[in-house]
Amino acid sequence: FGAQHTLAATGYFEEHEMPWLFRRVNADVVKLRLLPLSCGDIADVLIEFDTGLPHFELGDEAERFREEFREFFEPFDDDPPIEHLDAEPNLDLVLAAAHRGYLTMAWPRSAGGAEASVERQMIFAEAQAYRRMTVPGKVAADMLGTAIVRLGTPEQRERILPLMANGDFRFYLAYSEPEIGSDLANMKTSAVRDGDEWIVNGRKMWGTRAQLADWVWLATKTD
Repeated sequence: FGAQHTLAATGYFEEHEMPWLFRRVNADVVKLRLLPLSCGDIADVLIEFDTGLPHFELGDEAERFREEFREFFEPFDDDPPIEHLDAEPNLDLVLAAAHRGYLTMAWPRSAGGAEASVERQMIFAEAQAYRRMTVPGKVAADMLGTAIVRLGTPEQRERILPLMANGDFRFYLAYSEPEIGSDLANMKTSAVRDGDEWIVNGRKMWGTRAQLADWVWLATKTD
């Protein structure tokens, strides 16, 4: 199940019951706010009262981060816990996160980041998940930005990193293909160099938010 979840679209095939259970549980969590509850078991208490399960103990500095992130998210916590694929991002949340450097906290200082500790990054991710919120632009900065910082050309860094730092890099992840999902070892899409360009042949699917994207993070084989 961990592998299926990590590989995203691979988990949406029908040969295993776990993806169906995973989606059922998440659908039930979304619906909880609509159901009348009566205080009783642990789940009821967690939902009906201003409480939660104990956090991981990460030290005094980490606890200060936790309080900082709690205060940051609080003004944006009125949104419904359902995120529609056609919904425009919450620009106020994006700008606030960009202003505080949260989008690029994992980047090295040489790239304009904060070189945040693993603990601080984990607490930020936990704060998002606990509120069932997503900070638009954070995935791009974390997943794609770090790759460009390490492996990109100077031109790519100059052009793309500022967009990501401002939360203005709308992309979709072009990994998944028909019949193989996100199993990149069996990917068929190819890219062949032709002068200054690449000729790409292949098919991609499950392009989440493709209809809103300006960029494609495309996985291909070059040899």
